[in-house]
Formats: sequence, C-alpha cells, structure tokens
Amino acid sequence: MRKLKAFTLVEIIIVVGLFSAIVLIGVPLSQTTLAGSEVDTAFEVTAKTLRSSQAYAQAGVEDSTWGVHLSGNTVTQFKGSDYAARDSEFDAVTIFSSKINFSGVSEVIFSKLTGLPSSTGAITISEGDRSVTININSTGALSF
Repeated sequence: MRKLKAFTLVEIIIVVGLFSAIVLIGVPLSQTTLAGSEVDTAFEVTAKTLRSSQAYAQAGVEDSTWGVHLSGNTVTQFKGSDYAARDSEFDAVTIFSSKINFSGVSEVIFSKLTGLPSSTGAITISEGDRSVTININSTGALSF
C-alpha cells in the first residue's frame, strides 16, 4: 500500500489561525495610516490653495483680489473680495473625506498686488485625534 501525502486537520487550523492573526493586526494599522494620509493630503492642498490665491492676487489675475474659504471638509479658492459676493465662475472647490474638519480661520482674502491677507491666525485640519495647523502671519507667510 502507498501512503498518500496530505495536510492534517491540525496543520490547516494552525495556518488559518496564523493568517487570521496577521489580518487582525494589519487592518487597524492600515486604517491609522490611511487616516494620517488624508490629513496630510488636506494639509498640502490647503497650503497650495492659499499660496496660489496669494500669487493670483499679487499678479493681479483677472484684476481682482483672491481668497480661500474653508468650511466643513471643503476648501474653495475664489475670485473677489468676499466669499458671499464672489464670482463663482472662477471657483476651484476641493472636497475631502467627511472625516476631515477645518477649524480656526475660515476665510482669507489676499489683496491685489500686495498679497497681504485680510485675516491672520491658525487653520487647523483634523480627523479624529490627528491634526495639523497652518499659521498665516500679517505678511501672508505660512508656517506649519
């Protein structure tokens, strides 16, 4: 008689158990990493939007002031001296995950040619217990 080679039930249970343990450890780690990357992405986009609005105002693009409006999980670059009275045809809107939240300064308008900001202070971007802050000073410089 020939002996057939096969896995035993105990060997299969051990392999399934090890695989399950790896998955249970890996899923929370990947979620934490993903949450961090969402905050980082929102931070980078917000900083770039502030800088480009200031550059547009300094260059006199469309002979206007330019601004950035932050609300909930949305960043809007707009043309005009006030978000409510803006020319919405020029809006550039970025919507982030509903987990992202902006707090602090909600609107910054950069004056034409000088690029000086209408408001100074901190913009905090957060998701859960992770947050980053962008500070805008009186010359319009950003610090992190």
